[in-house]
Amino acid sequence: MNSVTSKLYNISHEIQSNTVMNRAVLGVFGFSIPYALNANNKTEAKERILDCSLYMTIAYGSPALLLPLINKTVLRRAGIIKNFKDKGVEIVRVSKGYLTENAPKMIKGIKEKGEELGLEKEFNEILANFKGKEETLRKTLIKCHKNIAAADFIFTNCGIASIPWIVNEFTERTTGRKGYSGEFKMADKNYTDKQSEKHEKNKWKKMALSYALAITPSIVLPGVLAKAMLKNPAKLKGVSKWLNKNAQNFDYKDGKYMSMLTFAAMWITGEFPTYLLACRNKHELKYKSVAFPILGSFFFVGDRLLNNIFGRTIDRFKKTQIMNNKEYKNAGFWKKLWMPMKSLNDIKKLPGDLGVKSLKYATGTYWGNLAINAALLGVLLPKILNKVLHNDVKAETSPKNSFFNLSETLRLYTTKTHSQPAHKLYEK
Repeated sequence: MNSVTSKLYNISHEIQSNTVMNRAVLGVFGFSIPYALNANNKTEAKERILDCSLYMTIAYGSPALLLPLINKTVLRRAGIIKNFKDKGVEIVRVSKGYLTENAPKMIKGIKEKGEELGLEKEFNEILANFKGKEETLRKTLIKCHKNIAAADFIFTNCGIASIPWIVNEFTERTTGRKGYSGEFKMADKNYTDKQSEKHEKNKWKKMALSYALAITPSIVLPGVLAKAMLKNPAKLKGVSKWLNKNAQNFDYKDGKYMSMLTFAAMWITGEFPTYLLACRNKHELKYKSVAFPILGSFFFVGDRLLNNIFGRTIDRFKKTQIMNNKEYKNAGFWKKLWMPMKSLNDIKKLPGDLGVKSLKYATGTYWGNLAINAALLGVLLPKILNKVLHNDVKAETSPKNSFFNLSETLRLYTTKTHSQPAHKLYEK
């Protein structure tokens, strides 16, 4: 493996192994940059750049600064660690999967993670402090995980809920115009102001609702997961049983970065409805009501399906071992669509030429899928939606649209003549 290939692999592995970083790269290069380049005008492009910058800072930058502090605060208050310099804080990295069922399972997870991190001494001290009260430690750690997730949700969700309102205010202050920026070159100020009247009238109510939607799941979701983790799996049914069985899928990588499942839950319950509430007229609402579900589908599922399709095809024709088919050998067609790729680190461990060849194709697949996402989400999708928006605005501002133009003409002329009755306009 030459130096360039090695560097590309190292970068790819670091991104792939970190869910948040992976989503950040996909979000910026696979969507935000091409999406901004395909805006309807410069004002809308500036909005999209500002939106992306704020989003990256809040969703991907703040965890690295906030989560270590939140972890230390929560664990110290719970009596797990003694002070903020206590390395035992890393016990938060023990998978939630080990905290379900019983204390012996938890102890096994703590010892394994302690050995992995080289923190056996610190973790054993925590176990010694709870000697004879291991079940209490298990319940305390579950409560800590709940409080950490709730704090992270509140900070992140409320921060993201602020973004569309900040962006809207930025546009209004820098352009002197209200309404949806995508229409600014398609129609005049009177049109965009008129279209945004209902939004402006209810803006503060909608903003309050967006924060309520951000805060509520931040409290409810971590609590529901913690409740499911505390109970005996044999006595659980439905959603609670699924949460207990899949608790590890809500783990924070390195105790700082939320998992894909956690991110998806936050997006569905808070982020998506907030961006819809901030829409300034029916056209922007229509645009985002179509764009966001498509973006969300690709963001959380689409690239995995692309990896699956290309990875399985490459394995078949190039005799590589990219896919993790351990549990899918006898699976049906639909189940096989969820077969994941192996991590690049696992592929690297394959013997000899097989490992080199598989790693080369796996790395190429990762970046190739990023390019496909950029083409579909950042270029094709906005071009289609821009065309729909243009047609909608043109239809409403066209002379053929007699109702809108007549009513607007009457309004403007009445305003201009101040006191003259509208019915007199027909006499002129």
